[in-house]
Amino acid sequence: MLLVIGFIIIAAFTLGYQLGISNTLASLSSNTYTLAQHSEHNQTNSVNSTNTGKNLHELAPNESTALSNRTALSNDIDASASTIDTSEAALSSLILKTSSGLLMNKESSTKDMLAFLNDISKSTTSADINLYGPAMDLIQQAINDNPNRMDELVEYFVEADASSRSTFYITSLIQGSDLSNKTEIINDLITRLSDLGDDLSNSKLLNLVSNTGAHYDNQEVTNSIKNIALYSQNQDNNRMYALDLLKPFQLSNQEKEVLVSNFTVELEQGDNIEKAALLENIIRFSDIQKRPQIAANYLSDAHELQTRVAVLSAVHRGTVSKTNALKQQLFNIAEDGNDPLNSHAKDTLIYAFEINNEEYIRLKGDAQ
Repeated sequence: MLLVIGFIIIAAFTLGYQLGISNTLASLSSNTYTLAQHSEHNQTNSVNSTNTGKNLHELAPNESTALSNRTALSNDIDASASTIDTSEAALSSLILKTSSGLLMNKESSTKDMLAFLNDISKSTTSADINLYGPAMDLIQQAINDNPNRMDELVEYFVEADASSRSTFYITSLIQGSDLSNKTEIINDLITRLSDLGDDLSNSKLLNLVSNTGAHYDNQEVTNSIKNIALYSQNQDNNRMYALDLLKPFQLSNQEKEVLVSNFTVELEQGDNIEKAALLENIIRFSDIQKRPQIAANYLSDAHELQTRVAVLSAVHRGTVSKTNALKQQLFNIAEDGNDPLNSHAKDTLIYAFEINNEEYIRLKGDAQ
């Protein structure tokens, strides 16, 4: 169940990744295994590719996967998760099948297992989606039986291209692993990605860190994130992603000063599409005593709306102290019917500041 929840969370964050491998087990024989009936036919032993010497992309569409010692089974798919026994004993003989005809069992190659997960991810049927949990349990069992499979998964993670979903599956498998050295595996993988240093590797690194929390108590990992945040090119999405993973106290005063100075220059240039994110980080990484004045400066109607909204976002997050001066400035904006920030200022006063009943009535009266 934890693996399923982990997958749902990770899938929501995916950037449209696609696994760059094709279907290795297409066009199955009419005697195939279905989920609903697996408990009645658990003597079926293994899935053996008839093309073990070929790469995935070399398989012709009519080449099939054979079931050794197979029992004649129905082609009907009924993939209700509640029908699947994923106990350790059952996993040894469990064979899963997608509605497109792809098979997987514990003896399938690591590459074929990733292909199976990819087939599920592309499906829109609930029957296929319900296969994800049992498939992950089955792969975890295969890893427990042969820890070398984890080494293979790590290599696939490093080599995956930008369109691949495999990095998310592998992250989930590492997190759910029973291996005693899984923390070391994650940290070593982060180090490899950091050493590569290209945009794709940095993106993988940040996704891995975000989903495993590896940066909370590992200074080496934190340093890798800091390097991405401080030295990536302007307009690089990885830069803002890295900053989101960092806390101000994790940067030295000098590093924060450089970051704030660079971001201020970019913000004032007026052609950066990341203005709101730039300003929020300027405020967040500035000295805490200076933040209210920075917020007040950028709340001025001399600045464009998205920049001013970013100030309110920082207030809601608690990044900026809620001073009386800032409160009065927001009241002035809230009471100006011609200011496009009018309604946002009212919401900020009501939900982020301490106001009394008279002030509340004053704001509601302006809204009527």
